[in-house]
Amino acid sequence: EIAGELLSKASLISKSACWLYSTAEPDLDESFNTDRPESVYNMRGDEDPIKAGTRREDGKVYAGCDHWISWMDWERLFKAPTDSNFCAQAASMFWTEEELVKRSVTGKVSNAAVARGTAVHRLPLSPEKLGAIKNLFKMYTVKDAFAARRMKNVRSHLSAFLCYKRQRRSRRLEFCGATEPKCS
Repeated sequence: EIAGELLSKASLISKSACWLYSTAEPDLDESFNTDRPESVYNMRGDEDPIKAGTRREDGKVYAGCDHWISWMDWERLFKAPTDSNFCAQAASMFWTEEELVKRSVTGKVSNAAVARGTAVHRLPLSPEKLGAIKNLFKMYTVKDAFAARRMKNVRSHLSAFLCYKRQRRSRRLEFCGATEPKCS
């Protein structure tokens, strides 16, 4: 009887801990430790019914967040020579170029942009897709001893890629005679 009570209390505590993980606004740099379960990376709190890397009969591979990609794209993604290249390719799989230009990683305006007076508010990347990219990155770095350290750099790699896309687009528009705000 006492063991039953302890078991029910333990399950209640674990459920409340899962609720905390799924409802609290995460600090994205600190929330991707290797000691947490995979479901924590899914910001909705429920587990994805299909595991990333699952291959269908037609050759498509599940990348997470209801996105299926071709086997060739999957291989190219995991043969990326650098972490930043991997993050850029993964972001291009989940968002179109137009969406990437109009978004930032966190949705917050940088202090430097506010000080310069060039602050432009952008929508944040969706937490589910960002979690899917981090799960893919974890698969990419699985054999590395410094994987946890590299996980902390995913946001900065994505931020640099988004800034690059905005700069490239603004240069194209300037060449054509149109203008658009610079990277902030």
